[in-house]
Amino acid sequence: MDLIQFIRIILRNITIIIIVPVLMAVLVYVFTMSTAKTYTSKTLIYTGIASGYSLESGENTRVDYFGSNNALDNLQNIIKSKKTLEAVGVRLFAENMISGPNAPKSISKESFEELENIVPQEVRDLVDSSSLENTIRNFNDYKNKDEENFIYKLIYLVHRHYSLDALSKIGVRRIGNSDLIEISYSNDDPAICYRTLELLNAEFITNYKNLKENQTDAVVKYFEAQLDLNTNRLNNAEDEFENFNKDNKIINYYEQTKHVASLDEKFQLQYQSELLTLNGTLASIKDLENRMGSNQKMKLYASEIIDLRKELSEVNGKISLNQIFTEDTIQATVHDYSDLQVQASELKRKLGLAVESLDDLENSGEGINRTDLVNDWLAKVIIYEETKSRIEILDDKRVEFDKLYSKFAPLGTTVKRLEREIGVVEQEYLSNLQSLSWAKLKQQNIQLSSGLKVIDNPTFPINPLPSKRKFLVILAFMAGFILILAIIILLEYFDTSIKNEERAEQLIKLKVEAMVPKILPTKEYDIEKISNAAFEFIVKKIYLESNPDRNNKILFISMIEGEGKSLLLGKIAQKLKVNGHNVTAFTPHDESSGISIPDVEYMSYQMDSSFIQSPSFFSTENQKHKGYLLAEIPSINNNPIPAGIIKDSDMIFLVCRANRVWSVADNKNLEMMRYIGREPRMIINGVNTEYMESYLGEIPKKRSLIRRLVKSWLNGQFKVNKKSI
Repeated sequence: MDLIQFIRIILRNITIIIIVPVLMAVLVYVFTMSTAKTYTSKTLIYTGIASGYSLESGENTRVDYFGSNNALDNLQNIIKSKKTLEAVGVRLFAENMISGPNAPKSISKESFEELENIVPQEVRDLVDSSSLENTIRNFNDYKNKDEENFIYKLIYLVHRHYSLDALSKIGVRRIGNSDLIEISYSNDDPAICYRTLELLNAEFITNYKNLKENQTDAVVKYFEAQLDLNTNRLNNAEDEFENFNKDNKIINYYEQTKHVASLDEKFQLQYQSELLTLNGTLASIKDLENRMGSNQKMKLYASEIIDLRKELSEVNGKISLNQIFTEDTIQATVHDYSDLQVQASELKRKLGLAVESLDDLENSGEGINRTDLVNDWLAKVIIYEETKSRIEILDDKRVEFDKLYSKFAPLGTTVKRLEREIGVVEQEYLSNLQSLSWAKLKQQNIQLSSGLKVIDNPTFPINPLPSKRKFLVILAFMAGFILILAIIILLEYFDTSIKNEERAEQLIKLKVEAMVPKILPTKEYDIEKISNAAFEFIVKKIYLESNPDRNNKILFISMIEGEGKSLLLGKIAQKLKVNGHNVTAFTPHDESSGISIPDVEYMSYQMDSSFIQSPSFFSTENQKHKGYLLAEIPSINNNPIPAGIIKDSDMIFLVCRANRVWSVADNKNLEMMRYIGREPRMIINGVNTEYMESYLGEIPKKRSLIRRLVKSWLNGQFKVNKKSI
């Protein structure tokens, strides 16, 4: 299908193409006459999600676009959530029932009158005029009672003011990539539209804030509970450690063991030094005694001297105890060091006087002054007694050191275990304390960042929105135009009729010799002139293949009845007669009276067995004149095929109506004719006039200058003959 054919299809169906869209537009116009006016209001909310300041904000803080988009999506979903819209619907209904027409910015007078007509008395009884919250609570309890009550149906069905269906039409959109959200709502009542947005702002801001704060409340409570457990465990562990230290008299285990080790080292060194001194002085004493006589030696061991030595040894022992352990933390007894020194000096003096009182001390057997020996002996004895007393003290302390080591050695494991337990609990305590601090910081941050702010409050709409009635009418017209045009094109595309030359040759596989237009009078075409030209074209074809020296036998056939072959035969016979030729037309007896063309000689024949078996229906008498013998036979699909007559014909024309479908039976009969040995030529009858151009050239038609220009341009001709019609 080319563009010209497409335009022809439109022009052929122009009436219905215009009527259907106009009718649809008129119907839409009529049905929208009673459409209610629509009012709209908008509000602008600042969220601060992406760019707002918080406790976590900083100079180098990066914007988390994915997180911001997710948070804004969550906020929009909260606004459109069933819980939010249901709360707004119930609160708005409660306000309207309490205030009524006294609140012109909550509901209009007309809407309230309509509401009064549908609210049952049992719902009116739930209204508490003194308290909006009590009324809302009563309404919610009544609504949740079952699914058949008035308020439940009001919210969940299709009421245009309070239902979820109406409130779900609230528009929520983010303005670009900003932190601003625009909320819009349209309704037939300006007061309802305005008040709904006000209630929505209050409701969803509260819901959003509670939701954000509840996210961290559970976390804070969890860490607070864990911190309490850790505190109790830490206190118990520290109390156990404190009791352990008290029971074992431990102030600082590690310092005490270090001090004990230091004392032990000092003790060992001093003990070894005292042993060396003791052994040395003992050897010196024995040497000095060996130098004395036995008599003098015996006097040195007199009871008075021995008692003084013993008493001096005891005092020296006490002095040594003070000297060695005066800073010892485990020292149990502290002596007066000055008194002991005085007492020791006195004992030494007495011991010296006792030794000096001895006689026979002049000279020893070796000629040594005995007084010097005794004095040396006395000095060594004093040193010996002092050293001996210190060693005795050290021996006693050795036992104490052993007991102390035996006590401190097993305590180390227990101390480490208790300290490790305290350390583990303390780490858990510090970790949970830090987590609690972060959770509280997050909680405070959310409280700061979840503070949504209304930038632009809803405005009370005064003027309704422009009506969409014109748009709907235009849309209906365009839809009707496109719909009917699509139907026409589809019908044309799926049309399997013969229609024109191109379609006929494609379906039937026969050469189309001629086409005859549909003979219906129109204002656009001169049908008589066009049909006359078509018949002249067929006659020219006949002339080209005729023999002027004999009769030319021309046979007209059709596959079914009503193809128009009788009319074509008569018109062609008339043309031949007018041109001065002898013409005889043969028609079946039962069809000869159907069509009669003036100036045409008709002869009829009987459709019987002799005719079917006849080699020719053209009689010898008719054949002796030179001219044209035109004949038609009944439809081939419903009658026997006269093979002899078909073979005897000079030209055979198969007449087919343009508006019929070529069938399988037609193909089979055509194949039978080919089997006989003759292939007919095809004439398409009743063709739409516009298809005749392929045979006749430009079809005579009244066209405006614009149509002639468009047609010539579509054909690639940019010069138009103004004389052409």
